[in-house]
Amino acid sequence: MTVIPEIPTIDLSSYIRPDATPEERTGVIEDVRSACSRYGFLQVKGHGVPLATQREVLESCRRLFDLSQKEKDSLSLKNNPARRGYERIGEQVLDAKALPDCKEVRLCSASTPSNRAAYRVLRATTLAERYR
Repeated sequence: MTVIPEIPTIDLSSYIRPDATPEERTGVIEDVRSACSRYGFLQVKGHGVPLATQREVLESCRRLFDLSQKEKDSLSLKNNPARRGYERIGEQVLDAKALPDCKEVRLCSASTPSNRAAYRVLRATTLAERYR
């Protein structure tokens, strides 16, 4: 019988808490490192991002991926010096001996792009932006 492991869930609260000890922060870092090394992905909780903000981000992703390919390509991360934006299916190749990744990607951060009008659909509401 094959046992399917549970997706690791990491609680970030003891890392982002202002009074967190170095040991607590190191523990979270190690948990993230372990999950990424062993499974390649993880879930997080205790991040402090309000549910409404999470929903806004998911909705902005839906709007982005619903655009025509031409519109999405105009938002390419190749056009952004901070490497933020859209990456089409097959563009990401992390290993020259492997096939390209079969996913569309939206890379975002708190950086402000120079072309605000074209980039607005990609803008994620992050904690840094929300609580400045």
